[in-house]
Amino acid sequence: MPIKQSRVYDRSIELAGFIEHKYLLILEDIVAREAEILSKPVKTQKDLLLLVGFKAMKKHIAEELGLNYHEDEYVEDLLDEIEALTNTVEPVESEA
Repeated sequence: MPIKQSRVYDRSIELAGFIEHKYLLILEDIVAREAEILSKPVKTQKDLLLLVGFKAMKKHIAEELGLNYHEDEYVEDLLDEIEALTNTVEPVESEA
């Protein structure tokens, strides 16, 4: 029985490493996409919403990896920008 438990343990360590590696690959992609949007001189409402989503994904991944992640203040700034942009956009009238 100890040999089987050892194999199960070894396999669980292997899977945990694979999951951590996958999370890091996802995190790299998020950081690259985030940098692309942040480099734009003018951001659309969609860009700002994507940035909020990226922050949420980064926070989740950090928690899964056991890392500290604190960018809540930055998210509040993004939400303020979204609200300001929403208030300046005039609604489109439908033709009936």
